[in-house]
Amino acid sequence: MLRPGCFYLSLYNRNPTGGFIMKFNSAFDLLEEDLRQAIEALHYTQPTPVQQQVIPAFLEGKDCLVQAQTGSGKTAAYALPVCQLCHFEERQPQALILAPTRELADQITQEIQNFSLFRRLTCVRLVGRQPMKSQKFQLKQRVQIICGTPGRIWDHIEQGTLDLSALRMIVLDEADQMFSLGLTETVHQILKQLPSPIQTCLFSATLSPEILQLAEITVHDPLMIQIDSPRQTNQNVHLTSLTVQGSEKLTGLLNLLSRFQAPSAIVFCERQSSVQEVADQLKKRGLCAEAMHGGMEQDQRFAVLRQFRQGQLRILCATDVAARGLDIDGLSLIIHWDLPLSLESFIHRCGRCGRIDQPGTSAVLLTSGQQTRYSAFLQTMAVNSETLEIDLFDDHSGLAHWKTKTQAQPEKAAALKQNKTTLLIRAGRQHKLRPGDIVGAFCSLGFSAEQIGTIEVQERVTFVTLIQADSEALINKGEIMIKGKARRMELAHQQ
Repeated sequence: MLRPGCFYLSLYNRNPTGGFIMKFNSAFDLLEEDLRQAIEALHYTQPTPVQQQVIPAFLEGKDCLVQAQTGSGKTAAYALPVCQLCHFEERQPQALILAPTRELADQITQEIQNFSLFRRLTCVRLVGRQPMKSQKFQLKQRVQIICGTPGRIWDHIEQGTLDLSALRMIVLDEADQMFSLGLTETVHQILKQLPSPIQTCLFSATLSPEILQLAEITVHDPLMIQIDSPRQTNQNVHLTSLTVQGSEKLTGLLNLLSRFQAPSAIVFCERQSSVQEVADQLKKRGLCAEAMHGGMEQDQRFAVLRQFRQGQLRILCATDVAARGLDIDGLSLIIHWDLPLSLESFIHRCGRCGRIDQPGTSAVLLTSGQQTRYSAFLQTMAVNSETLEIDLFDDHSGLAHWKTKTQAQPEKAAALKQNKTTLLIRAGRQHKLRPGDIVGAFCSLGFSAEQIGTIEVQERVTFVTLIQADSEALINKGEIMIKGKARRMELAHQQ
């Protein structure tokens, strides 16, 4: 049954069987000009199947239950309509996005900041192992979108620092992983605090009984969208395995790295200790490798991931903390030091490469005790895997490829960032500055309100984003008058 106030016929025609036929060619045509300008700069040309179906439904106010393969472009499928439906003028959060991991929440936040540049929306990331004090201050400012992990979101709700009274939309991304990480109770607690009615979009790689049960209490009369099979890897990922004895694993890994000359690779291990040991062994041989796992401080994990994205690291050794949702440009090789216990985990690991129709390779270091499980995986997925043998005569000369940093990958947001300038002001909360003071200072210099984007006031410094504005003279001057006092200012270094 359609909810009152939703005019579905503006986007669909009803067919004789009771379904709907889309009237438009591209879902991107439904986006407003500022969003189309942003995605064009980000090199989005045609919507993926999940984007083509979710964007119009979300814009029409429809709840959605979406099963989509990893790498299908689902972040943009919900982030673009969320950005269109949020309004800069409103001070309270209008949309909440829940993600199972801090790294995924960080990536989603960056995507939303890119999409919404010309709309001047603020998306605040709320994740654990980050200072509560700075997050609380951010929440006191004008914020349109919240993206975070369930645990930290609930912390703010309990402490009364996150006002959800004006919330109109909620997205649950990677809902199946929330189950596997034991986050469902916290998610239920959050859902009970939300105003009603609220538009809900739930994304999951699988539609397990647990997900369908969650959907019963979260989405109402949803449009159910299924993209491809949840029990298959991307067709453009080539599966291979190398049979090794336990003591031969390191030799096998070096053999694979020597054989496959990819721009970058992730080596997945089951245990944190294995991650660190493998990374240390690779670094000992001069390879550009680093570890990332849940036992590290969050800032350290973000730093390692940033280095990997920027090509300063060739090989990332990680637990399954890196297996969900992360989109790394140029990543085309996945190596399983340990075969995961579940097919779902295997599929998500493989999904880090072969994204959006790019080719990729998944290679398993297969011990004798894992042969049966791997065969079962292949049978369930109805695919074949190439079998490799250790090259006993490999001199590891191919490892030289992994000892040098990659040529920096062209950042997909590079063209977009040409439209913005981020300035660093050497004053912040400690100096009693507020966003309104910053806006007043820039407007007094002739900048329009539309040219002043996000303002992030930190303890001792403030970051200000200017959009399509000529700031060269201001940067050269090196200071700006705020509340009658000259404050040092410089171009901020982009991370």
